[in-house]
Amino acid sequence: MEPKVKVIDFVKIDKKAIYKELKKKSKEAMFFTVNKNKKYTLIPYKPKRLLSAYTNQVKLSNRSERSLGNAIKTIEETIKSLDDYYNSLSKKTKNKLPSFFAGGIFGFFGFNAHFLKNQKGLSKDIKKFHKKNSLALLFKIEDFILLDWSLKKIMLVSNPLTENTPKKNPAKTIKEMEAIIRKARKYNDAKKPVPSCKQQVKANNQRLLESIRYAKKFVDKGKINQVNISLRTTVESVTPLINIYETQAKKCPTTYLFLFETKEAAFVGASPEVLFESKQGKATVKPISGSYPRGASIKEDREIKNQLLLDKKERKEHDQIVAAVASDLKKVCEKNSVQTVKKRQILKMQYVQHIQSKVQGKIRKEKSVVDAFFANFPPIAITGVPRRQALQAIEQVESTPRFLYGGGIGFFDGNKNCDFGILIRCFQKTGKNKLELRVGSKISKGSKPVSEMHEIVSKTNSLITILKE
Repeated sequence: MEPKVKVIDFVKIDKKAIYKELKKKSKEAMFFTVNKNKKYTLIPYKPKRLLSAYTNQVKLSNRSERSLGNAIKTIEETIKSLDDYYNSLSKKTKNKLPSFFAGGIFGFFGFNAHFLKNQKGLSKDIKKFHKKNSLALLFKIEDFILLDWSLKKIMLVSNPLTENTPKKNPAKTIKEMEAIIRKARKYNDAKKPVPSCKQQVKANNQRLLESIRYAKKFVDKGKINQVNISLRTTVESVTPLINIYETQAKKCPTTYLFLFETKEAAFVGASPEVLFESKQGKATVKPISGSYPRGASIKEDREIKNQLLLDKKERKEHDQIVAAVASDLKKVCEKNSVQTVKKRQILKMQYVQHIQSKVQGKIRKEKSVVDAFFANFPPIAITGVPRRQALQAIEQVESTPRFLYGGGIGFFDGNKNCDFGILIRCFQKTGKNKLELRVGSKISKGSKPVSEMHEIVSKTNSLITILKE
């Protein structure tokens, strides 16, 4: 069965209206915006569960199994079937499909999802935590709305992703999505005042300070070079996730913007950092490490940028991470293909500027894109160097296992594309009117515990201000 694509001119639409219609149809809603050379927003329509993985079982679309290894096997087999399907399509048909995403797998991997690949080191605490909190949740996306912000076009795609999908009517599905867009054009949101969140984290957090000092002992003893330590904070807020998504879109334009709301997990966030990207067999990782604030003027901004690039501590930490990323890619890439093509570039966000590098390599033929993804997971910038020892330190220092923070959200598709952003700067819904967030900082040899504590608290309170908009 051939895919069906309808392209309509870009019009002003209300994403809250789309959100409400999606929730009506399937009680779930997902938005995934990527803003790089071009800007797209992927909005899955009636996504189909592929798998949800826990430490005691893997729930597949048609059955449950106990082996965690079956999650990786399912992902690999699904990607293989996607590749086979796309190879069967004519060139004319392929050209009609969006180049950004043509249908495939979308979802998230939590921070501890590396245990899907290798269960060595799986502790009792993490095992217990992930009996209720999924290690990974992935959906098969056949039908979707794609907002192409660069070309000012809206693409409605119904792609069966198989030769013979029973009871599939792409033309009918396109009409359903078109009806959603029409409603979104006419939608008039009578804005009801939402009480703002008045909570703040106290400047002196003794428990956090003790954690940082404990983590620094690992560094001082030479066991690790650096480790990312995070603070978990729970706040009361009645602000709907879609409102937070809209606020972040306006106030925090960044590389990735996402909303994910299902029965298993609900969260929203904005992340500047590429976890892993693959296009036609070329793997890319863009680690970020080192941050200074933006300046009040163009001149001050330039001066701060130069200070950041000359900061010996920041440069050393960044270079250690870049070297570790290159080492990870070499495990799955062709010999001599791994290169740092852009080193110590400045990535400017609204309130902060980061040091970012770009590391690339060509994936070996005998390795899959999933192999390459997990070779770089969890991201070194949110764990530490070396990764294994940093993970051990994190488990000892942090009071509760990480769920989303430091994981990844994104997609694999049948055009051999893959794009995942790091799950940072996000709010997770944990109960009625309750949101959880985590913020971290790298601890290294030159770190001053009190300064690191203040930095984490400051970044946490800065994130909470989004709930006050």
